[in-house]
Amino acid sequence: EENALKEICILLAETEGKINKKEKDYSFKDFNKTLIPDRFWVLEYFCHQSEIKFAAYYSFKLLNSKPIDYKNLEIAYKIFSILDNKMIFNAFIKFLKDNKVLDENHKCLYLGLSYHSLLDTETSIKYLERLSRINFDNENTNIYLALNYLIKEDIDNFKSTINRIPASSSSLYIALFFIYCAIFETK
Repeated sequence: EENALKEICILLAETEGKINKKEKDYSFKDFNKTLIPDRFWVLEYFCHQSEIKFAAYYSFKLLNSKPIDYKNLEIAYKIFSILDNKMIFNAFIKFLKDNKVLDENHKCLYLGLSYHSLLDTETSIKYLERLSRINFDNENTNIYLALNYLIKEDIDNFKSTINRIPASSSSLYIALFFIYCAIFETK
């Protein structure tokens, strides 16, 4: 115990000396190189702690990072959904349409989701149906397509689309399945 106490006193004295000399500590420098921040969490923090323009600005900076990371599209879309601002969704739509690097699948998905968020169900359906023809089993596509059909009161297309979706624990699927059961009185 006495040796441990001496070591602590020596460390405290060294630390105090470094603080007094205003010496910077880079001991975690290598650790920080491997630390990857959660991009969604950082942008969500901006949403709640700053003005809308900052969260939108940094979301678009993330979208424009090279090389393209398709996870950034999902993160930006989630942030834009939290912000719920028509101008930001219109800017996102312009970004998607003008982008020459994005593949057709991601472009159609996020255009469909963005138009859904703007309550433009016809245009949303157009993009999501195009994607559905390319990728018939995409869960997100089919969930939002079914939701658009439901909003439009197109019950036949709602039923056929929801029947293509495999059962999952996603909150949107559960809500749509609940509505499906209520409409068709299934148990």
